[in-house]
Amino acid sequence: MRFSGFGFQIVAVLCLAAWGGLKLDEYFGLSVPVFLIVLLLSALGGSMYLFIRQVSKDN
Repeated sequence: MRFSGFGFQIVAVLCLAAWGGLKLDEYFGLSVPVFLIVLLLSALGGSMYLFIRQVSKDN
């Protein structure tokens, strides 16, 4: 039960990263969604790192 809210946190962070990436790609006029991809992968990597660190801390 302790990590039940973590899924919502990941979804929120990924949504913000996607929105920010799309806005940056639109602002710079990029035809390839570079910022979208970079921000999504960074957000996912950061979220997984924090989750693994938290789970390891509990053991």
